[in-house]
Amino acid sequence: MLSLSILLLGLFCMNKTSIDLFPPVHLPTLMIVIPAPGLSSQDIEQKITTPLEEVFNTLSRLEKLRSESRSNQALFLLKFKWGTSIDFAAMSVREVLKTIALPSEAHTPLIHRWDPSEEPILRADISSQSGLEKLTTLIENKIRPRLERLKGVATVEIGGGLHGQVKVQIDPEKLASRGLSLYQLSELFKQENIKKQIGTFEEGHYEMALKLNSEFKDIEDIQSLPVALSSKHTLLLKDIADISPSFEERKTLARVSNQESVSLSIKKAHNAATLDVIDAVKKELTQVAEEIPALRVTYSKDDSFYINTSRSILWNNFWQGSVLTFIVVLLFLKSWITTLIISTTIPISIIGTFAFMKYFGISQNVFSLAGFSLAAGMVVDSSTVILENIYRHFKEEGKSPWRAAVEGTQEVWMGVIASSLTTMAIFIPVVYCIKGIFGILFKDIAFTFVISMVLALFIGFTLIPCLSALLLKHEKKLEPFMIKIKWMDRMGIKIQNYFLKTLSYFLNAPKKAALALLGIYALCFVCIALLPGFDLLPAGEFKNFLIRIKGNPGSHLEYINEKTSLLEHTLQTHHPEIETLATSVKEEESQIYTILKKSLFSEKKSERYLKSLRQELHLPDMELKILDVPKLDTTEGYGQPFTLIIKHPDVRIRKDMILQLMESLKTIPDILYLSSSEERAQPELHVTLDFQKLKDHHLTADQISHLIYGHMTGVKATQLGDEDIFITEQGPTKASLEDLQKLPILTQNKILPLSTFSEIHETTREQTIAHTDRIPSTAIYGYLKADRRSLSMILRDIDSLMDQKPSWASHVSIESTFKIFKETFSDLFIALVIAIILVYMILAAQFESFAQPITLILSLPLAAIGVLIGVTLWGLYLHVIVMVGIILLVGITCDSGILIIEYVNILRERGMDRNEAILTAVKHRMRPILITAITDIVGTAPMAFSTGAGAEMYQGFGVVTMFGLTTATFLTLLVTPLMYTWIEDLYEFFQLKLLWMQVTFFKQKEGGSP
Repeated sequence: MLSLSILLLGLFCMNKTSIDLFPPVHLPTLMIVIPAPGLSSQDIEQKITTPLEEVFNTLSRLEKLRSESRSNQALFLLKFKWGTSIDFAAMSVREVLKTIALPSEAHTPLIHRWDPSEEPILRADISSQSGLEKLTTLIENKIRPRLERLKGVATVEIGGGLHGQVKVQIDPEKLASRGLSLYQLSELFKQENIKKQIGTFEEGHYEMALKLNSEFKDIEDIQSLPVALSSKHTLLLKDIADISPSFEERKTLARVSNQESVSLSIKKAHNAATLDVIDAVKKELTQVAEEIPALRVTYSKDDSFYINTSRSILWNNFWQGSVLTFIVVLLFLKSWITTLIISTTIPISIIGTFAFMKYFGISQNVFSLAGFSLAAGMVVDSSTVILENIYRHFKEEGKSPWRAAVEGTQEVWMGVIASSLTTMAIFIPVVYCIKGIFGILFKDIAFTFVISMVLALFIGFTLIPCLSALLLKHEKKLEPFMIKIKWMDRMGIKIQNYFLKTLSYFLNAPKKAALALLGIYALCFVCIALLPGFDLLPAGEFKNFLIRIKGNPGSHLEYINEKTSLLEHTLQTHHPEIETLATSVKEEESQIYTILKKSLFSEKKSERYLKSLRQELHLPDMELKILDVPKLDTTEGYGQPFTLIIKHPDVRIRKDMILQLMESLKTIPDILYLSSSEERAQPELHVTLDFQKLKDHHLTADQISHLIYGHMTGVKATQLGDEDIFITEQGPTKASLEDLQKLPILTQNKILPLSTFSEIHETTREQTIAHTDRIPSTAIYGYLKADRRSLSMILRDIDSLMDQKPSWASHVSIESTFKIFKETFSDLFIALVIAIILVYMILAAQFESFAQPITLILSLPLAAIGVLIGVTLWGLYLHVIVMVGIILLVGITCDSGILIIEYVNILRERGMDRNEAILTAVKHRMRPILITAITDIVGTAPMAFSTGAGAEMYQGFGVVTMFGLTTATFLTLLVTPLMYTWIEDLYEFFQLKLLWMQVTFFKQKEGGSP
């Protein structure tokens, strides 16, 4: 009943656990953006960045502080030590910001968490034939509010819309002749266009709100606005300006498959389930499209496809592994009934885990479901060993079913618990040692795997013995359910006899045994040396790629759009394999998100495809970057996987280091699109004022700056309904330098051009001024090829370049993906060592011996042969998925040896000779060892052979487990018994030697002769 309760509770919770792509990743990193329109990067550095760096540096547990001063904004990246509460850190930042008086140009600081899981999960492009302005209004007023009300939707960002505007184009000379400026006219608009409550009106016992309504109702009200009054003449706005409905200047454009659209980028809430949010948004947009048939909705980015595909593959892997496990157990036990008894472990342990997932808030994601796939073959291990031993007591020793169930379970319970604990214990260092993104991801694998194994262990000691005792009473009635495969029986006996004869031969020939062991271990260590390089994440399905287009500094939106359209036309005309092009255009840069009709699952094929595009696509005066799109962002906010930070206060030394490093890094073929943050200088016009002339004409620098700003960009005055009223000067859309010099300045006596009070000259300045830990710094950025060498090999080349300049070591740091790689693998190696120590401690506690666990620990290198074969056949690097699989092997490979050594000890306690006990133990334990090993292998085999979206995230587990466990199991049957005798003989030798030394010491102390 208890097992049934676990199953029912798991079934109830299965559909209530949320579904996501990855577990929520919350890293202790904050990004702070402070907009400051009108300020240059130098002004931003002086007025905002430097003062804030001083106060940010006082924050507790701050690990790294990076700032970027850009034109019109300041950006800060604050990375705190691992384990810091990000909510507490954000609150501390807000308190610190209150202590600083920011300049008047600065807007309210925006504080963001850097969270890869909070990137847009869906992009929907909506197009219509009714006109972009009407479409934008419809989306902003009706569609976006409907989407934002959906549960789990955090923000809906709109791109590429078109907004109406009332444009007031004014003659600057006429305006100045009336003694007015754009800003004064703007204030006049605000004074006349008002609607507000101005008090209350009491009448008798009632009190009513008194409101003033002087809003503009239409354009005629604006045209009739008096701008100059005198006793003789009233000047209206229409006398000096042209007022007409227009459109605001566009900052962004959006297209999908060459049709102009409005894009909606959906971001989910903090703890919302990705799949639920996407399904809800799609359902709402489908309903909108049905209500308004003229709308066309296209999804150019949809994470639900990746989630559903990877989830489907993982569930298929689980069921395939379960079925294969069932078949293996059936073939070995030859009984449908006993196989069904064991098979009850799989649904109860796996489905029951969903109850714990629901309670602890674990979602169904790539990594938690991978834990189930790993456990599919292993959850039956304990039940198989217990049932096989019960059946042996019942069949071979003639005991009653009840007694066989009790004594059979008692005989193996220590070994079963130890083998299960060694398997589960390896996740303790994985969870507690690995920090950062991968530490978070692996917690879900550890959770589902360990809970499944614990439930399987519980079922093995409760349900399995009870069902065995119940069903074995009716053994004769179960004869029809028995199956017989004679050739398998004969083959099994031959394999068993071969192992026993070989083992008996080596037990009686210790010198030959020593040579055999040396040869086996030499082969294992050679295989370890031949393992490929280390990497972070495997490359997955190639279906999307991104084209980044960047123009020269100062390039206008129209120019960038024209070049981008040419590239879109080329892609649509000459590349029929492309299904969708989703384009976003803004000043100086644009990007095209491309979706292929068919996916590529080979890194070489994807790199060949990208390389052909890089050779084919070119745009004059534009920089193109054609990149694959990673499924998981590991750049820590830098945006590019390869980032070098050069810190030095002397700008000349820093630039010299950058030049030399750039030339050296170009020799590394795996790095693409190398660039420096100092490469692109921003052209600027500097207006140098003559303060004496300003003083003579009673003018100030602030007045001149407002006049120039209004002349160049115009002024937003107020609103007419939902549309802005924008005041600008008549003339060309883009003012020339000559126009700027002739800008009329009103003095007390007359109108003078701006050139009277200033000198205007062109220069260049850095677009971005960066500091790292308050030291001026420059970044070198780069991307990586799809088909490349391992990160460890690339990093080795980078280190060799740095070794040529030892004095640079303190000034250059590797950031982004390479830094995460170094930190993660440092943690992985520590986790591997701790896992081995934990396994040793568990075994030492079980066997009450320090020597016997060494025998089992020495079986770990035996898996290296299979690991090398697997990763070579699959073409894998030792990325973090493979490394966690190797750590898992530390716990699994000991299981076979535990069952042998534990039974050898029991037999020797009964008075049996050591060699005879070893042979008897191998004979009796070979079948349960092979059953458990083969079920583990076939249970994870579907993971190894799976392909499709998301398969790369867990394929390494299956490959390592399948091949590593195969070689380790068969070699363990031979190596572990031989090492057992060797270690025991060596241990006894040292004990005798120590005893002899003690006796000698005491005799000498008593004055006797040794």
